[in-house]
Amino acid sequence: MTAIPMMPLVAWLETAASTDLGPAHYWYEAACPRSRRWLRLPRTTLAEQLAQQLMQQIEAQRLVPFEGKMFGLLIAENHQGDRFVLQAFSGSLQGKAEWPGWVPPIPGRERTRLQEELTLLELQDIRSALQENQQHPSRAALQKAEQVWQDRLDQLKVEQQQRRLQRQQARDQAIAQLSGAALDQRLWELEQAGADDGFARSRLKQARRQALADLQEEVAALDAEWQRLRRRRRAISRALQTAMHQSATLRSFDGVEQAIASLGRLPTGTGDCCLPKLLHWAGVAGLTPLSIAEFWWGPPLGDRQAGQFYGPCRDRCQPILGHLLAGLPPASEEPTELPILYEDADFLAIIKPAGLLSVPGTRGLQQASAIQLLRHQFPDLPTYCVVHRLDQATSGILLVARNRPTQIALFEQFRQRQVHKVYEALLEGHPDRNEGMIDLPLRPDWSRRPYQLVDRDRGRAALTHYRCIGQMGDRCRIELQPITGRTHQLRLHMAHPEGLGQPIVGDDLYGHSSDRLYLHARSIRFQHPSQLDWIELESPTPF
Repeated sequence: MTAIPMMPLVAWLETAASTDLGPAHYWYEAACPRSRRWLRLPRTTLAEQLAQQLMQQIEAQRLVPFEGKMFGLLIAENHQGDRFVLQAFSGSLQGKAEWPGWVPPIPGRERTRLQEELTLLELQDIRSALQENQQHPSRAALQKAEQVWQDRLDQLKVEQQQRRLQRQQARDQAIAQLSGAALDQRLWELEQAGADDGFARSRLKQARRQALADLQEEVAALDAEWQRLRRRRRAISRALQTAMHQSATLRSFDGVEQAIASLGRLPTGTGDCCLPKLLHWAGVAGLTPLSIAEFWWGPPLGDRQAGQFYGPCRDRCQPILGHLLAGLPPASEEPTELPILYEDADFLAIIKPAGLLSVPGTRGLQQASAIQLLRHQFPDLPTYCVVHRLDQATSGILLVARNRPTQIALFEQFRQRQVHKVYEALLEGHPDRNEGMIDLPLRPDWSRRPYQLVDRDRGRAALTHYRCIGQMGDRCRIELQPITGRTHQLRLHMAHPEGLGQPIVGDDLYGHSSDRLYLHARSIRFQHPSQLDWIELESPTPF
């Protein structure tokens, strides 16, 4: 059995005043994929103090990575109440996956190590081949030849435009000075001169096609090889990812071990972060986690800054967090059922917490959603209950239909923009104007899903009214009324330079990470689908 490096908490207490965990500054939150119970693990004052101590140790031991990476530690206790600290880093550190005193990689990776090494070697060969392909002399030769021919065509065009003006002048002069057969003859001559110019341009284009044909054929072959290499790179990368995810297993705190492949379609590197390492080995050791802290150390990367604390990464860690935490008792601060703001025979209005999907995502049952959790509270909830959605990172009021006619009626109100919604947010700075309307059309950025982008030519209309309602130091509290309902509309309208140019606090897509996205669906006003009176619901902003 693998020895799990862990140190008694008392041995860490160099700077911490006591063994008291202290208040929570952040919550790692997810729903158990089996019980659907909402689970939380805090980042407390004590965990942050020990993390600061670990930063100093990394510096003292000269373990600072050249590329920067995430580190973390976990405070956990055994059945006797003895507390221990486990520490981990994401990926490898200075080229090594294992270091004394740090938890090892999750089990199963050793079974694919040879395949991984061979794949990395082949990927390196493919990378070199792609580079050589792009730098092949035929590409530069074709580009140069195309430019030479284009210059000739451009020059001919200029000359022909001058001759066209001259012919027009000659035509006007002939009409003014000649008549009868002499006029007809002169006009025919000018028309023939114009036709000759047209033939000359056609002959030049034909000569260009013939001159470039061989080079174009060579470059077309290079392009085909480029596409083949890229397909091969994608295929072997996916094969390695599948093998790694099938062999690597993660243990939950209720003793369930699952291969990463069974937890959904997850990107390469899932399981390599410090979070799953810490939770997996704590579960193997029979410990109960009490508090965790993750931080970035080394050179900055994107919004990652040395010494700053961060939550689980959205793509790799958040989707498996529910499985990792399974078996822990629900936190007393968090109800196991979603708060119900309004309920009658036709619909429900719930308060969705930040971090919870509105509906099941692409990973299906492996990621809990508000709809799935509600079905445990309301077993008769129909499959066609979805009316609208909130982003996973956004908290606030969510309407859910309890029958088909209600769903159709509410959906139609949303479609016709008869539903009045108000959001509240905190911005990283202050906009130039305190109130106004933002009109920026949006469309998906297909190469960087789930990002959206502003596109005035192909984007769909997106309108947002905003009003500043308060200040919190260098931050602005703002009220937002979306006229349309595009994906990420409020987030991008706030962050984009043509919008307010001030991202919402905690927006890890268009701004900077924080403990949460500070965006809350505060109120909603609509017509009751059967009683026809107007209903207005409000949920206090939790920040």
